[in-house]
Amino acid sequence: MSILRSRGSSRKKFVTLTVPENAIQICAPPPAFTHSLNCEFTVGVLPGAFSSLLIQYVAAGGRRVKLGRTVAVETAAFVSWLTRRETTVANDAADEAIDPDDVLAAELGLERVGGRHG
Repeated sequence: MSILRSRGSSRKKFVTLTVPENAIQICAPPPAFTHSLNCEFTVGVLPGAFSSLLIQYVAAGGRRVKLGRTVAVETAAFVSWLTRRETTVANDAADEAIDPDDVLAAELGLERVGGRHG
């Protein structure tokens, strides 16, 4: 249904729509700071894991803010560090997992003895 309303010389058109409540999703931006009380919601990390990651983050040069007993980090910077860290860990694991010599040995039915892996 549309309704025409006029104010002065301009005309505005209004349309009324009926939308089910479950069809609308409201997304709030993530909080500016992440701490042990909101880390699961903000970055998907359990509080225990967040504490150990926080130590690694600060050791890597990350900034932290301490308010009483609560230690917080900037969410965007922490997520960026976490992404870089996970990518590096995954790449290192992939590099270690695939050794061309092992692949060739497996294809020939050989077993590695001694050498650099021995």
